[in-house]
Amino acid sequence: MSVPSDADRLSRRLRFARRAASQREDELRAEAKAARELLEQVLASLNDHIVVYDNEWRYTYVNDAAARVLGLPKEQLLGRSIWELFPAAVGNHYYEALHRARDERCDIAFENYYEPWDRWFDNRIYPLENSVSVLAVDITERKRAEAALQQFNVTLERLVSERTAELERSNHELAQFAHVISHDLKAPLRAISHLAEWIEQDANAALPAKSQEHLARLRGRVKRMDKLLDDML
Repeated sequence: MSVPSDADRLSRRLRFARRAASQREDELRAEAKAARELLEQVLASLNDHIVVYDNEWRYTYVNDAAARVLGLPKEQLLGRSIWELFPAAVGNHYYEALHRARDERCDIAFENYYEPWDRWFDNRIYPLENSVSVLAVDITERKRAEAALQQFNVTLERLVSERTAELERSNHELAQFAHVISHDLKAPLRAISHLAEWIEQDANAALPAKSQEHLARLRGRVKRMDKLLDDML
């Protein structure tokens, strides 16, 4: 039996290294595939809308939530330009934000209303090396709730203003009523007071003590009533 030469040993080592490298490469491919599948599952399960455009604004990735809101299956979206599919978006805030993010290489966050769908979206745009990714959340219900709350506040302010005006009118009418009542009641009080004074002056000596006491009590009641009218005013 011949002894392997150095060349044979080196050749076997190289074959072993190649098999190990090939096996490791297969393992890495399998791990990468599993990671991509897991990422696809996670992105597909999100309610947020995720899309990726290339530099020609063609869809290169669309998750399930985005496909639903766009109203087209993924097969009809991938590879086609957003501006071809949705020409109404050309020139709007979303259009300008996408171009700015790509041209200036900056992240952009903004809210926009897309009239053809009657929907509001909260958008996050992230430029990549050769593409632009967008994460969008449908905030239509929140916007409608905010609009309803704003309308409620406007209505409430109007009602408060109307009630305040009514209260001011009521207070004014009440003040006028109190003034009239007070004036109309004070006139006969003054007449009663003067009459009591005249009786006392004319018949002071002839009046018995009990009658003088009654007149004094009458003047006291007149003064008390006069004070009550002043307090009412």
